[in-house]
Amino acid sequence: MDSDKDWSAGGGAADAAKAARPIIYEHNGVTVDRDAYIHILEEQVKRLRADVKYLESKTTMSEDGVTDAPTPKITYVPPGQWRRVKKDAGLIANAGTLLVSGMNSANENDMRHSGRHDRLAINSSLLLGLLSDVVGEPLSDDRNVWVWPYKYLVVCEPQIRTKLRKLEQECTDQAAADEVCVRENGENKQAQEWQQQQQQQNSDKSATKSRPSEAMVRRRLCEELRLVVEFMDSQMSGIFSLRRQIEDLSLKKISFGYLWHLYKPGDMLINKAGKENQDKLQAFVVLHVTGGRAVRDRSRRFRPAADWDPESETEQKNLTLASSIGRMTPLILDCAYIDSDGDLVGPRPRRFVFPEYPGEVDIVSLDAYPLAFDNEKDRLLGHLSQRGKRFLSVVDGAHLHYRGTSLREFQGQKGNRFREYFEINPEDVDSEVMVDQAAAIDHYKQTGSFKFPLGGGVVARPTPADDSEVADYLPQSGYGEYRESDVFDDSVIDVDRRAQFVAETDMLRTVSVKHLRQLELHDEYYALMPPRVYGYAMLNRKWLPLKIDSLRNLDEVNGEPGFRKTRFEDLVLPRGHKKLLQALIKQHTSAGDETVPLSQEFSMDIVYRKGKGLVILLHGPPGVGKTSTAECVAAELGRPLLPITCGDLGGDSGEMEKSLEKFCRLAEKWRCVMLLDEADVFLGKREKGDILRNSYVAVFLRVLEYYPGVLVLTSNRVGELDEAFRSRIHVCLFYPKLDIYSSRRIWHKNLQRIRSSTVDMEIHEDEITEFYERQWHENQKSQRLRIWNGRDIRNAFQTALALAQYEFFEARRDPKIDMPRPVLRAEHFERVGSTSAFFDEYISNMHGIDGDDPYSVMAERESVRKDTMPNFAFSRQPSWKLKADTRANRSANQRRIDALLESSPSEDEDNDADSNLEEELERLKLEIQMKKLKKKAKDRKAPAS
Repeated sequence: MDSDKDWSAGGGAADAAKAARPIIYEHNGVTVDRDAYIHILEEQVKRLRADVKYLESKTTMSEDGVTDAPTPKITYVPPGQWRRVKKDAGLIANAGTLLVSGMNSANENDMRHSGRHDRLAINSSLLLGLLSDVVGEPLSDDRNVWVWPYKYLVVCEPQIRTKLRKLEQECTDQAAADEVCVRENGENKQAQEWQQQQQQQNSDKSATKSRPSEAMVRRRLCEELRLVVEFMDSQMSGIFSLRRQIEDLSLKKISFGYLWHLYKPGDMLINKAGKENQDKLQAFVVLHVTGGRAVRDRSRRFRPAADWDPESETEQKNLTLASSIGRMTPLILDCAYIDSDGDLVGPRPRRFVFPEYPGEVDIVSLDAYPLAFDNEKDRLLGHLSQRGKRFLSVVDGAHLHYRGTSLREFQGQKGNRFREYFEINPEDVDSEVMVDQAAAIDHYKQTGSFKFPLGGGVVARPTPADDSEVADYLPQSGYGEYRESDVFDDSVIDVDRRAQFVAETDMLRTVSVKHLRQLELHDEYYALMPPRVYGYAMLNRKWLPLKIDSLRNLDEVNGEPGFRKTRFEDLVLPRGHKKLLQALIKQHTSAGDETVPLSQEFSMDIVYRKGKGLVILLHGPPGVGKTSTAECVAAELGRPLLPITCGDLGGDSGEMEKSLEKFCRLAEKWRCVMLLDEADVFLGKREKGDILRNSYVAVFLRVLEYYPGVLVLTSNRVGELDEAFRSRIHVCLFYPKLDIYSSRRIWHKNLQRIRSSTVDMEIHEDEITEFYERQWHENQKSQRLRIWNGRDIRNAFQTALALAQYEFFEARRDPKIDMPRPVLRAEHFERVGSTSAFFDEYISNMHGIDGDDPYSVMAERESVRKDTMPNFAFSRQPSWKLKADTRANRSANQRRIDALLESSPSEDEDNDADSNLEEELERLKLEIQMKKLKKKAKDRKAPAS
């Protein structure tokens, strides 16, 4: 043993010094001397013995006192015995910490059972207090039963597991809480202080032996909470597995019992109807989820909320759900989407209801499902976002073109006299439209049954949970509403999740359209905007819900196949009409930036806001281009044309005045040209005793006096107009009947239109030209036939095209006939002409008219119109041509002029675009004059010779 010692020089002194120092021990990272370390071990042994004694006596201490507590365990109770074991509210003595049972009602004879555990009773005040801290909701002993799907255990699973790990760590490191720090130089003051504290604690414990230590309580909590986690792992593993599949989007099918897990506040949904029809595709954001659980009281039936939104579900579905006696309550989703009333943008409520269904269904087959589960989610989100941006850009007003079918919208249930019903039927639209959401909503609200709320409904208040889900009554607890239940109503967690989302999101605020355009918004916000916008279809003369995807800018639609822009070049107008109309309307509406409206700077009237409008009257026989002129003027100026007929204004004077004022406001707001077709219906002469007609005239006189915009009136019975209107009309333009020159141009332009179209057709143009020349001269010489007007010529072309197409289809059935495409021939027009001539002769015979156009004769007899004018002020011919045609025989140069006129794309000699033609005409005129002079000089020389 001596050989093991170090006897080197100085070694002995070092050993002696080392032996004099106390032995140092380390406990949980703290260095203590031997005595302190022994004391620590003794104290641990005492605590362990106290814990064993505590567990053996099965007593525990709460803050209020001591209650009996069995060993922590899970007790499974048969469904039929549940109410025999858990017959009272509160905790059950000498029972398990967790009581688990299947579904059964208070009625022992009710044998309904779901085949799985359905109840979980937390039979420990200590555990209820701990869970209350974890989930953030007060839990009481008298409502200690949780029912499937145990929402708090599902939603707060991470917090519960974290709390368990923390308790386990604290129990393992209990001794670490007893910190003792001893310095290396041998001083152990802190160890002595620690020993004194332990002695004081021991004396306190001996004084109150019934109070358990903090370590015992912590260990008890750890054991009970571990039971909860074991229950979650063993009995709820299917739920957590399904939720993991939902998170990673691998779940494809889902049963109704698990449907609650699929949705949460903030999820973006799309409707199944939108996948089947892109025109109905709409995204929604989830606000609140409730329902989808077992019904515990069969005497109760689902009662929809008092603010049941008729836009969310049909009344029929409401009644079906209210009368259903299912095993499960329907799942209800409170959702919202973004809409606008034209001035503000905000959320609108939408509720989806899913009744119980058997088995599993595809997630994407649900009426509304999370967008994340769609295979085309990126494409759909991009499409919805772009559509939303388009919606926001036009909702407060835009002049566009629409081609397609409008949407159908309805509110309420048809045939239910207890609920108001509103419906907008779809219509085919191919015209310019004026998008104005605010004006459309105001128009629909006048029906009294149309509702357009921003906010409110389920946006303001969540749908309340069905109380039959927690109506598991205690035996002998009273009757009716006085019966008691020990089931904890965990629907508050759904309300809390909703409140958290509403507080964090900015999607549900209501802001102005102009302000929203200035903000940087994310794609999900745009995606929530609707697929429709309300607008006024000019040709249909109706307010309609329009598809956003079918709206086109006017410049874009001009290049589309089948679309032909209305142009002045397509009209045959009397000389000077075009420039006069353009100058007046352009000056008044300030179509160009270089022109300032004179009406804003100066008014000739002494009364403020009086006489600021521009009223134009176009009068003449039917079919000479009056209405088309107004359309072309509006199109060239880039302004909407708002056509109004007597049917749009109503029957009595009061209704007519309101309608007319409404149209005048819209026309002024949209800065459009308003057209009142067949104005003589309301502008007729006032007669004594005819109060209704006189009231019409009075209303129109006042409107014409104060209307600040452009109003174009058309009439073919100008002789019936009241004399008071004459002074209120700024310009009156007369449209004479078509002459040979205008007829030629119209025929030529219609033929040219067919050639430039996409219609594959062979045209025998020479035959057709010969026909219309012959037809015009024959009708002019005839005593009974009427010269065709512009509308007659258009109708003749439509009928001839139909005949040509019919012959082509018939020829395809006969293999002997070789006809590769339809052929338009003069024969088709001759058929149309014969039927028209027969009808004209019939009318002439009926009225006994021999001579010119019978309709012109009758109009002149009734003093409503005179189609023939003694001078040539309004002829459609060039002024130089009027005199040249007085000669019976036309020269070769004159025929060349006619050929130029027929081939010219324009019919107005004052058009600047026709300068080349004008130069050619002037040259031919000079050439004619030179030949005349030469002939006169030759004639003077002839007698001399």
